[in-house]
Amino acid sequence: ALAESATEEFAIQSLLQSEPPCAIDTYKTMNIFPIYYDKEKIGIITFFSHESTKLDIAKKNLIESLSNQLGIAIGGVRLLERTSRLAVLEERNLLAQGLHDSIAQALNFLNLQVQMLEKAFHTDNKAAVSENLAFIKDGIKESYDNVRELLLNFRTPLRLESFSHNLEELIERFKQQTSIEVTAMVDASNINLSDKEKLEIVLIIQEALSNIRKHAKATKVSLQIYNDGNNNVIKVIDNGIGFKKELLRDKSVEHVGHLIMSERAQKIGGQLSIHSQLGEGTELHLMIPTKP
Repeated sequence: ALAESATEEFAIQSLLQSEPPCAIDTYKTMNIFPIYYDKEKIGIITFFSHESTKLDIAKKNLIESLSNQLGIAIGGVRLLERTSRLAVLEERNLLAQGLHDSIAQALNFLNLQVQMLEKAFHTDNKAAVSENLAFIKDGIKESYDNVRELLLNFRTPLRLESFSHNLEELIERFKQQTSIEVTAMVDASNINLSDKEKLEIVLIIQEALSNIRKHAKATKVSLQIYNDGNNNVIKVIDNGIGFKKELLRDKSVEHVGHLIMSERAQKIGGQLSIHSQLGEGTELHLMIPTKP
């Protein structure tokens, strides 16, 4: 009998205080051995016997030893279940944080565009009104796509053993959407990342691939993840049309993604840089210092 709660403990005590089964079923002796885990009684083992002889010391020691082993096994299972529940809660928290950040960035951008739209209305600047309305429309669609992609990418748990699997699914989905050739080199032998770091890295790669799909007109993409001895290095390289460096300061919907990626990198103590030239493709570098 295992006591999971005070109610079950009360039931066990009631059983012990009631007429013993040995009196009903002609048993002559009863022996009770408690089951402990970490100094807490979590149950009992009850032996009934038709014989009146008492258990000798050797048998008692053997049963007590088995009770202790059973207690360790049951405690281990409970610990594993609690750890599993905590892992699920942590994953939900990380996903909620990712959703919050993505939506917050989009709302900030849309709020800026609404302010500019209001100003354009007051000055009767029809060209600016049309431009801002187009930005707002694109921003709403971008927000919808980002949230949809985020939920789609994390329909499976983001644990250490599934980190590479999440990247593989992300790349496979990108290839199906674009038919762009992707080569991936992931050397995880010296990489030690927390769950938060893994989440932010996947989100940054997702944003980078999303930008390539929408704007780069690339035919090839390379993803590299490795440790150079001092940093965990993530590179996303494409052979697309590239862009001028000054455009990174543009607040339009096409480049707000760079701001989102930079903020995500800062959250995990990383540095993000983007190198691009017209007609020569784009390289995204993310450097995260190796933990001592």
